Amino acid sequence: MPNKTTPTRCGLTLSRATVPLQKAWRGGDAAPLTIPKTFNFEHAEVEDLAGLGRLLLRLQDNPFAAVIRGGIADPTRAEGVRRLTAPDPVTGEPATLVELPRRWVALDLDNVPLPAGAAPRDLSACARHALALLPAAFRAAGCVVQATASHGIKPGARLRLWFWLSRPALGAELARWLAGSPVDSSCFRAGQLIFTARPRFVGMPDPLPCRLALLPGADAVEVPPTAALRPPSPPPRPQRAAIADDGAGALVWGRAYIASAPLGARHDTALRVAGWLFALAREGRVRAEAIAPAITAGLIAAGKTESEARDICRYIAAKEGAR
Repeated sequence: MPNKTTPTRCGLTLSRATVPLQKAWRGGDAAPLTIPKTFNFEHAEVEDLAGLGRLLLRLQDNPFAAVIRGGIADPTRAEGVRRLTAPDPVTGEPATLVELPRRWVALDLDNVPLPAGAAPRDLSACARHALALLPAAFRAAGCVVQATASHGIKPGARLRLWFWLSRPALGAELARWLAGSPVDSSCFRAGQLIFTARPRFVGMPDPLPCRLALLPGADAVEVPPTAALRPPSPPPRPQRAAIADDGAGALVWGRAYIASAPLGARHDTALRVAGWLFALAREGRVRAEAIAPAITAGLIAAGKTESEARDICRYIAAKEGAR
């Protein structure tokens, strides 16, 4: 449990846009949300869960702002920039956001079943049902409960729960710790937008009079030691497949090997496999144009989204000098 006399301030990044970062409902249907290409970043700090709650209370009435876990890579390049956590291999733009350990975390839980007769307006009661799906340390801790845009409209509890942690934790640590829980791991990424504005309703009233609540509990979630959240040792490297004249066996092996990579090792595994395949391509033993589809398929099978897989492939192709 953190010592009350010890400062526990922690940073976050506010992402500001020129268009609303606000989900909307029109006549009962969700309106499409357009995410702009560039943002202005601003560093902010909070000292505890209560401070985080006060910030969220202000942000819910600001449709042009959202929160990001990552830190600003270069304060002199924080206006009119993209959300890049790695250099863009195509344009050469440098990273604008960096991974940092944070003392806060936002957990998105979607469509959590509620007992018959449960009132979506009772955010605290809905949150208690959601907490039962999280590790025990979260169930004892206080949290800020935020109703997402679909809560009260679609079935079940649809909440974002904000917690204060006993120590700063990296997104990858949180992803490993919560891998068995029904939370959206995208909120752990350094560049992910975490929406904070209340939704807009056109032609219908907001079904919730209040969209934020403070659930009492322990001051912080007790996070396991760093050693307990390290990625597991990679499995022994399997023997590489024999390479036929067209390299088909090598491509099949590479795709399968990437697909088996554990969380936290997928990117590095893809880099190693790609280096081997491109070396074979330079020898004329693998068709170069078949490498990116194989790596993309492997990354998707390993749990990456299609857009993430394609971004990694573009980076790899640029690194290997492929066109």
